[in-house]
Amino acid sequence: MKLVDEKKIGDIVDEEIELIKQKVFEGPNVHALFPVIEAHVDLGDWVETPSNEDLAYKLTSLLPEIKKHTCSKGYEGGFLERLEEGTYPAHIIEHIALSIQNSVGSDVSFGRSRRKEGSTYKIVISYEYPSLGSLALERSVKLVNKLLAGEENLEGFVDDILEDAEDAFMKEKFGPSTNAIIKAAESKDIPYKRADESYSLFSLGWGKNRKMIWGPETSETSLIGTEIAQEKDICKDILYNHGLPVPRGEVANSQQEALDIAGYIGYPVVIKPVSGNHGDGVFVNLKNPDELAEAYSLSKEYGDYQLVEKYLKGDDYRALLVNNEVVALAQKVPAHVEGDGSSTIKELVELVNQDPKRGDEHDNLLTKIKFSEEVMMNLERKGLSLDYIPKEGETVQLTETSNLSTGGTSKDRTDDIHPSLKMVLERTSKIVDLDLMGIDFIADDISKPVSKLNWGIIEINASPGLRMHISPTSGEPRPVGEKIIDHLYPSGDGRIPLVAITGTNGKTTTSRLVEWLARNQGHNTGLAVTGGIWSNGMKVAEGDTTGPWSANLVLQDPEVDYAVLETARGGILKRGLGFDKSSVGVVLNIRKDHIGSDGIEDRDDIFWVKSLVVEAIDEDGYAVINGNDDYAEKLIQKSNATPILFGVKKNRLIEEHIDDGGEAFVREGDELKAYLYEGVKTIATVNDFPYLRGGVKMLVENTLAAMAAGYASGLDLDKFKNTLARFQTDECTTPGRLNVFEVEDRKIVVDYAHNPDGLKNLSEFTDHISNGDRKILVFTGLGDRPDDDILENGKIAGRKFDEIIFTEKEDLIRGRESGEITSLLKEGAEAVQKEPITIPDHMKAISHALEESKPGDVIVSANVDITSEHLVEVFGDSSKFQDKEKEEIKDCKIDMTSSLTTSEDKGQEVVKREKKRD
Repeated sequence: MKLVDEKKIGDIVDEEIELIKQKVFEGPNVHALFPVIEAHVDLGDWVETPSNEDLAYKLTSLLPEIKKHTCSKGYEGGFLERLEEGTYPAHIIEHIALSIQNSVGSDVSFGRSRRKEGSTYKIVISYEYPSLGSLALERSVKLVNKLLAGEENLEGFVDDILEDAEDAFMKEKFGPSTNAIIKAAESKDIPYKRADESYSLFSLGWGKNRKMIWGPETSETSLIGTEIAQEKDICKDILYNHGLPVPRGEVANSQQEALDIAGYIGYPVVIKPVSGNHGDGVFVNLKNPDELAEAYSLSKEYGDYQLVEKYLKGDDYRALLVNNEVVALAQKVPAHVEGDGSSTIKELVELVNQDPKRGDEHDNLLTKIKFSEEVMMNLERKGLSLDYIPKEGETVQLTETSNLSTGGTSKDRTDDIHPSLKMVLERTSKIVDLDLMGIDFIADDISKPVSKLNWGIIEINASPGLRMHISPTSGEPRPVGEKIIDHLYPSGDGRIPLVAITGTNGKTTTSRLVEWLARNQGHNTGLAVTGGIWSNGMKVAEGDTTGPWSANLVLQDPEVDYAVLETARGGILKRGLGFDKSSVGVVLNIRKDHIGSDGIEDRDDIFWVKSLVVEAIDEDGYAVINGNDDYAEKLIQKSNATPILFGVKKNRLIEEHIDDGGEAFVREGDELKAYLYEGVKTIATVNDFPYLRGGVKMLVENTLAAMAAGYASGLDLDKFKNTLARFQTDECTTPGRLNVFEVEDRKIVVDYAHNPDGLKNLSEFTDHISNGDRKILVFTGLGDRPDDDILENGKIAGRKFDEIIFTEKEDLIRGRESGEITSLLKEGAEAVQKEPITIPDHMKAISHALEESKPGDVIVSANVDITSEHLVEVFGDSSKFQDKEKEEIKDCKIDMTSSLTTSEDKGQEVVKREKKRD
């Protein structure tokens, strides 16, 4: 059978499509605002080979689910039509990967395949579970290779794929109890994240609102209460001492002791391990010593000590209590089968187990019935065997216990409970002191008052499964997941203010400004920027911490109530955002940088990446956008959040925005003004903030952006002036960002400027601090930038600085030959008639600049990463120099809290502002 058109088939039959790499995005990303996997595949000579009707028939026979795919047609069967009309292998791989996931129980539909270059395609698919999605992509490539090679009889191959996919799905999928809580969190906009590799521990909420769940246990659950519930004998004594009805019984550590206890309390009895769960080792309604002796030996396998209790007659119930309130009550029904007059018990059990709601353990709504010791013992007591054929309509009870884990079912009885019984159960919850618990009890009629009820509590569960309540076999499902979330989040708010900041230049300084504003209004801040992560002023991690890992560290810090995240291009492209949405998204500027890296070809590509920050904002949030930037209007259009503009010039866009009722932060003359819904407010002048150096453009831009972001997040605007008046661009507060040191009447400026726009801004800054004396630049470029960008840096250096020293740093060469960067920089400077000096060693370059400098000179170290420690190495005497912003050089690598003036607003809550226009 020919599966594709004959073009080149004879020449390429041995050629295989290759899966080059995969990349998993957990949050919003450049492809979608939800999790996806990006795969790169090399189609080789198959790149131009379309499918045909034969392939459509073969594929739908192997994966019937694929018939449902709509594709671009927009209706079910749309992809099948595309197959028949002719579509290319990358598109087919995409849909097979989606179909594999859906065939085993996932629910995904988003996919995209685009040609990169040559025979390489980029395929993007959505996923619910990363291992399953990754496996699906890998196996889809293998299946397509076999189809294109003309292999027949692939049913077994596909069966193996689906078996492996189902294993991955079952390992990763949420259990029913966990799923109920997670779905409730989603419905109430509580963010969540898996916190361990075993997929059972989850973190809910952010920062100070973080809570943990481990199945149906929470971070609010009492350890002592859990231990009490686990030790059945202790729990029973406590309940008895509080006047609650419990069956008589004692602990036995031998078979003879068990028989003696039973003889004392009277048959029938129950035996169960003292420390057990899920009904394992529990045997009930034992009517004589022989049955007890047999049950003892079986129960002993599940624990060293056994509890022998009086058997209580009645129906078996489970009450679920959340925060001392009965939120659901179910009647538990033992595992059973109903005869059809022709099938054996064994066959009937196998038929019952085919129910898709039944799983092997606790991973489904019901559990499969197993031929356990309890089942075999119970049948033997009834004089039956697995080969017995029940009459039509005859019910055979297989177990005496009624746990769902042993194959039982449930009926919802929440509405039938008598108020007096409900009160007693809620009192029990308070006695044991568990925020989430299950109470198992036996009763004859739960609608009776307690005073007339024959009942007894048989067990307390500290980790009660929710299956019988969220999906009872009969009766009304109960919203127990929502009750648990309401308990954990009575205010309904699991988030904290999150300000995400991106742009080509100024991200770090702006992020630090916003954090400074929040911390000085009493907030416990979390800050992730280039250079490290800070928790309320204390450095907790070091590095280029501007990606998803850093965001997660900040948002999982239980002390943080206000987060500021520098969000860089690299992190977005590699792993997407580390959060689902922010309160405020800030885009400072879109400038030419990183061209040639990670598929970035021009400024439009940079816009495409960085605009994600204004897309992933809460619907009640704000997009803070530079109204003077060329891409401002596009950014406004791309965001659904309310825009707040800022700019050093009140241009047409900003004026129209204000006239339309929008808010903006602008510089007018020397004044920094806020145009707000309630009117115009002058916040300060540029001279009120010493770090602005009289009005350096890039610092004014950063300040306006920070004030707009702080205001949008709910901070008190009236306090900004006094707070920012104390902000300093020193080595502690903004390391590597416009740090100024004075050495023997010389100024040394240290900054990370590395692109043409940044170098121009740095030149303007040095103009503000110099007295007309020489400006000496020590600079190196980045090896992963295009030649034209490096040449342009050389030209700007030649135009803007009096003396130039070009150097190299080994970690910045990035794939180029040694000396290549300095040669390009030199060529750029010479093009504008400036003759630079080249010194390969960057420390020697700094030393040379200092040695050749004269009093009054400004030495600028750009993109060379010099700190006060390095200056000590150069001068050999730290007493010769000082941080311009400080009286002395301070050690600020561990703790920055000393730089914070104590605020009178300690503990102030963020105020959510109401919008005054649609």
